[in-house]
Amino acid sequence: MAPSSPRISVTAEVVGTGSDGTEPSLLFSVQRHGLYSDDVKVMRRYLFNCGEGTQRLAGENGIKLSSLDAMYFTRVDVKSVSGVPGVIFALGSCGAATLKLHGPVGLRGFLGAIRSFTTATTNGHSAVDDEGTPIKKRKLLSLHANEDDHGTPHDDLIPKIYTSNDNINERNLTPSADVSSSLCFVIQFQYAPYPVVWIIDCRALDHLSDLERKFSAMTKISAGSYCDAHLPSLVVHLSPAHVQARPRYKQLMASLSMAASRPEQLVFDGSALQAVAQGAFSYAFVSSAEVAVRRELQARSTSDKPELKPKQTTPTTVDDLVKFLEDSSWSAASPCRRQIVKHIEGCELEAHVAQSKLQFRLLHPKSVQLGFNYERTGWHQKADKGEDDDEVESGGNAVDTQSGDLSFGSKEPTNSQEEVATSRKLIVLGTGSAAPSKLRASSGMYLELSETNAADVDSMLVDCGEGTFGQLWRQFGGDVAERIGGLKCIWISHNHADHHCGLVRVLYEYWYFHTHRKEGTGSHQLVVVAPQSVLSYVESWLPQFLQNGSDQQLVRLSTCADFNNPRHPLRLQLLSKISYAVTSITSVRVFHCFDSYGLVLTLQGGKKLVYSGDTKPCNELVLAGMGAELLVHEATFDDSMEEDAKKKKHSTVGQALDIARRMRARQVVLTHFSQRYPSLPPPVSDSSERPRIAPFTVLCAYDGFVHPMPF
Repeated sequence: MAPSSPRISVTAEVVGTGSDGTEPSLLFSVQRHGLYSDDVKVMRRYLFNCGEGTQRLAGENGIKLSSLDAMYFTRVDVKSVSGVPGVIFALGSCGAATLKLHGPVGLRGFLGAIRSFTTATTNGHSAVDDEGTPIKKRKLLSLHANEDDHGTPHDDLIPKIYTSNDNINERNLTPSADVSSSLCFVIQFQYAPYPVVWIIDCRALDHLSDLERKFSAMTKISAGSYCDAHLPSLVVHLSPAHVQARPRYKQLMASLSMAASRPEQLVFDGSALQAVAQGAFSYAFVSSAEVAVRRELQARSTSDKPELKPKQTTPTTVDDLVKFLEDSSWSAASPCRRQIVKHIEGCELEAHVAQSKLQFRLLHPKSVQLGFNYERTGWHQKADKGEDDDEVESGGNAVDTQSGDLSFGSKEPTNSQEEVATSRKLIVLGTGSAAPSKLRASSGMYLELSETNAADVDSMLVDCGEGTFGQLWRQFGGDVAERIGGLKCIWISHNHADHHCGLVRVLYEYWYFHTHRKEGTGSHQLVVVAPQSVLSYVESWLPQFLQNGSDQQLVRLSTCADFNNPRHPLRLQLLSKISYAVTSITSVRVFHCFDSYGLVLTLQGGKKLVYSGDTKPCNELVLAGMGAELLVHEATFDDSMEEDAKKKKHSTVGQALDIARRMRARQVVLTHFSQRYPSLPPPVSDSSERPRIAPFTVLCAYDGFVHPMPF
């Protein structure tokens, strides 16, 4: 007999939404409730798909990754699995023992590819390539993965999963390793009344015929074949928006709605979220909401309409976001006002659009209404006021310590807003060390090279940690594709995940822009300069989207050491294209992990821009960057943690400033702060050994920090 469920709840929760730089993902939680109390214990958690930024999203939504038992993937591609390294790191840091990964063929290869930078944390985790084999978990009655193969549709898989106990492997199916293939999951939990969920991911239009046959058979119940208990209470559509928009797919959704169980349907459509309340519900991160508030405040402060003038200069809660974006506050509205639905043609059903923190109760031991729960959606919850206030006060201003050792100038920004707006910009995308946090993303910098207000400005990325695409999306919104399409070079400092895990996604978006949104690839070329271990990881992904000769010329790879050769062909080609802005690109070996580098850019006119990468104090970098106009240097720890910095081969704030002094830099931007400093940068010690006056301006970066390029 299946266990009864007097104290068990089963909930599905939206994690990634497909907007705000996230990819669709869903978390199932099985919880046990106290018999005489309100205590709740998480028993099992299962995550379906794991796009970039999942680790940060988990922290944002209060999800403890240590309770994650398994991850399931509807497909193995750049978008669906890019967050796995970050999750593995998080599990390693919290002491989680094992994690099972289930997905299409190719998942083992992916896990093998990331071993070069997750060696210490992947030993307890394993990948399982699902080739139609039933997956049975202790807290799941059955979890069936059925290959939706592009080449050979298998008619009998889904209709017979509940009537046949034979091993599907014995049918000699050969799942496609092509990226267009995907898995569809049918989940049934083992607790009465045995809730069922279908997860559909139809990646290509020519999958529709196969899906129609399979799911129409499931919905036509006949006596002796199926029972109502095998029909879903929830159908989740992970299919892309352009597939969902097809009439045949809408007909499929309509037919599902007519099943005897009358299932609710959940669709992932980031564009639908962006179209409501000026995008207020598209934000998955508090930091994104804060950026929107700042932009709206700036726009209204320069408006000629008195009614748009803000009554205060800085919002104190995320609740204020909607007050600035709309006249009526959605955050104060009832939960039903926060519903976003899509009408399905051919029936009266309205499919709910997935938004951050939306839940679906499948089972609950108390008198709680099952179905969609909107209580946690929207921005009705207050943010951490203390952290947010500190961030607003510290972000982007010149630092003035109270120690008296170093005079860093006033708290007024060095450059006016008008100067920054009209000049080529350096944008710090992420300022966090190691794992991303609520306020700090992983390392990355975006450099504008050409003088134009057009979206396709020539540009360069320096480091590309996990979530870089999302950070670019938050910075440029609808222009992000053109911005990525204008990239000429991506330079990576070393083989640590927080500096390169976002690289493959950016390369994919670059390829997609030039092959789908522009006519032909033309003469466009993106040069990736990185250590060999990073390039090996990139090369394992490129065949998924660089499939023909012209595509392969879009992205070219070179190691940092080889690229230093003045006669290297890629170096000559790149510098000839950007000589109006950059005359030299030099990688300098620094003291961190094996094959780590700093960067010296010599700009048109002879000025230097220097980036330290991750390093402890390095004389070679001082010599190569001598007289730099701008130094961007890591400052992972405060001065009291010098021994920790030495052990981990990082720099303290004081050491970074000492490097700037020895380099005779005119300006220094500090970044890469340990997450032990959630909002303010590390303090500077009051050591009397340092000079009383610093002959340079010191700025502390924050995510989205903008500074003029030092031309």
